[in-house]
Amino acid sequence: MPTMSTLHVRDLGAGSVVLLLGGSPTPAEHLGRLAQVLSANHRVLLPDLPGYGSSSELPGEDIFPETQAALERELHRRRVDEISIVGLSLGGYRSLALALGGVVRVRRLVILGGFAGFDAATREAFRTFAAAVRASVPLEDVFVARMLSTSFVEQHPDIAASVRKWMKLTTPEWFARELDAAAASEDLRPRLKELSSRLLARVGSLDEASPLAWSQEICHLAPESKLEVVPNAGHLLLLEDEQATISSIASFLLS
Repeated sequence: MPTMSTLHVRDLGAGSVVLLLGGSPTPAEHLGRLAQVLSANHRVLLPDLPGYGSSSELPGEDIFPETQAALERELHRRRVDEISIVGLSLGGYRSLALALGGVVRVRRLVILGGFAGFDAATREAFRTFAAAVRASVPLEDVFVARMLSTSFVEQHPDIAASVRKWMKLTTPEWFARELDAAAASEDLRPRLKELSSRLLARVGSLDEASPLAWSQEICHLAPESKLEVVPNAGHLLLLEDEQATISSIASFLLS
């Protein structure tokens, strides 16, 4: 089993605790500006998730529940039993799983381009992408097209070039294992009616990685939820809509 030292966590500010969870693959630095802003009113925990940055990969096969357990152990080690969570993409799924798990009380959830479960076709698409990663197929252009809107790429080629490098943040095998784990992940949608957390789902109208319909479904199923749609934006709202998205998150967490 992974130990409590598995996760490297940045710990900023003081006050009510907010956990920030990136996607796959996402550098922790992508959430850095958000962490700095939120730390003015909160204690912010920003982990390197397993396989990224200074955190080691996990040895087992069931890496989704193992990652959740590692996060729960880290919160217990820090004597944190009540949190809010901001999750991007896969981090949104992990946020929902933590809230439904009941080990810590989750007061508020913010999901940026997130999901709660997949249909069979989407699961197969994840498996296909994982196989291509293992086969060293060049996928950077496909990845960028799913992360950013076409107009943003055209206007900000330097940022797009930086996002292209995200696929090198971890080993191809670990990235492929994450994709396979997503394909096999529990469908949380039937359980969303149990969610006691207040939830904000914010999504770009042009999101190719986590389409608008997925956030709409989450908000339809979760008892206390709010949907915000950012017009003409893609998946990475902290790049395409940084100021407004950070302001929305900060306001929601203080409401």
